[in-house]
Amino acid sequence: AVVFDGATVKVGSSTVDGATYTYIWQKKGENGTYAAITELTDSTGPADAGDYTLTVTATKNNDELASATWNFTIEKAALTATFVAEDKEYDGDTAVDDYKSLNVTGILGNDELKFSLRDIAFVDANVGEDITVTAKLVVEGEAAKNYNIPGTAETKANITPKPLTVN
Repeated sequence: AVVFDGATVKVGSSTVDGATYTYIWQKKGENGTYAAITELTDSTGPADAGDYTLTVTATKNNDELASATWNFTIEKAALTATFVAEDKEYDGDTAVDDYKSLNVTGILGNDELKFSLRDIAFVDANVGEDITVTAKLVVEGEAAKNYNIPGTAETKANITPKPLTVN
């Protein structure tokens, strides 16, 4: 298997003089069956992550000289997400209203992806330091299908005591 790196697959350049080559590229669908990729007709193959087959047939003077089929996988590339959460004053709730920053690494080439966090929360509502904060990572963009996307990210933040006012 090859890990997705944004490049396309290219078949080697060995040829037989006077032979004609046909390339049939297929991609495995969600239902488990392979379907032809009709826009690929030469030795340059797919760039997206997925399971593929390629059948190359060499013919000369209307005679089939050889035919071979290869199966291969382009695996999804990994993304890593980290974020910095805001400290908050004790309010009896685990919810986090905002975060300072979100950093995602592992994006390849010119892939355009949009990231956001939701369901950001402390694992404990009590006052303390270095309390784990978790969040769900949301990714948008056509290229998202080429990446292993972490479902959650986590960091540490503090819950400080709420000042008491005595009347």
